[in-house]
Amino acid sequence: MRKFISFFKPSTISLYILREQLPPILVGLAFFTFVLLVNKVVILLSLLIEKNVPVSYSLELFLLMIPFTMALTVPVAILMGTVMAMGRLSSDSEIIAMRASGISYFRIYRSLIAMGLLYTFVMVLFNNYLLPYANRRYRILYDEISRSQPVSLVDAAVFNVIPGQPETLYTESISKKTKEMKNVLIIREKPDKTREIILADRGQWLDHETIGNLKQLRLFTGSAHTANITNGKYSIVDFSKGYSDFNMLEKGIGYTGASRDARSEREKSMEEIFVDLRDYKKKNPDRSSHQVRHEIANRELEFWKHLSIPFASLALTLIGAPLGIVSHRSGKGLGFGFAIIVTFIYYLILMTGERMVNALQMRSWIGAWMPVFVVSLFGIIMIYFRNSAENVMEGISDMFRRFARRFKNQKD
Repeated sequence: MRKFISFFKPSTISLYILREQLPPILVGLAFFTFVLLVNKVVILLSLLIEKNVPVSYSLELFLLMIPFTMALTVPVAILMGTVMAMGRLSSDSEIIAMRASGISYFRIYRSLIAMGLLYTFVMVLFNNYLLPYANRRYRILYDEISRSQPVSLVDAAVFNVIPGQPETLYTESISKKTKEMKNVLIIREKPDKTREIILADRGQWLDHETIGNLKQLRLFTGSAHTANITNGKYSIVDFSKGYSDFNMLEKGIGYTGASRDARSEREKSMEEIFVDLRDYKKKNPDRSSHQVRHEIANRELEFWKHLSIPFASLALTLIGAPLGIVSHRSGKGLGFGFAIIVTFIYYLILMTGERMVNALQMRSWIGAWMPVFVVSLFGIIMIYFRNSAENVMEGISDMFRRFARRFKNQKD
């Protein structure tokens, strides 16, 4: 027990290494979060300035985007911080000085591994409690905006796919004063494999007319075409000499009762997903149905991702330490480039695993944990065979340098 506690007890060397690691982590977190939020900020400014959405709504939407973005950027920032910290210590020969003083590589890595475990623990709590709440609140607030100001979700000359809704809406132009739309096209996909296409010369949202949770859109001079893919039936409703009211936003703002409490898997904690999954399995004991197996696989995948994604912090720390040491010979730029490549590979493996789980070609826990296992294993191998790893990385860096020189000579 004492040995276990002493493993996490910070020494002077450990605190020194951590002071080198934390600043680049914070800078990387701010940078990558900003990069991912830039596009969202442009959309929010459009809602605020062009669509007259209240400032309080726009600001809250922006704040609720940050937790989801941080769930992606924190592991990347930890990798960058680790690479840059170890690269700085290595380039200034401080690693060599530590080794000459009798400090083992394991002791040097120990503080980084301990901090990686701490980051993982914090991210488990973050992904399990704060992130689901933020996702749910974002969905409800977005629905409130679309319910009170549905025109704010529509852009002219663009096929507008309204989140969570079965409709795709297109309009040639929108009047800022009257909120009237001209040359309207609506495509609606229904669960019974019925497709409805509605064409109208103009349309107007009825601000004070709702039916339950539905918002009404009044269309003038047009027709509605309905086709059933299963039985081939086709029908037309013509309103070329009048108007017709259509109910929109069936799952939109104004959630009440059970519909408001309905949450997706990304809006639930691990405990809630586990309980819902257990109940779903009890209600569907027959697993021969493809739909049942697909639903179970997706719910299990989300359950395991709540735990596996936080462990990316530890996995990327394991591989970031040896990558940082390599950068003192190859240059900080190449060490940074290796870190970008590792991040890309990590998320590529994660997305591949998700696709294979959705296709029922892989178990859910394998799809969720596969990138963590691969990156961690590669990092452990690099740490254990550090001299060989440095030679390999140096060979790769030399190859890039020769390629860059050859390209420069050809250009000259």
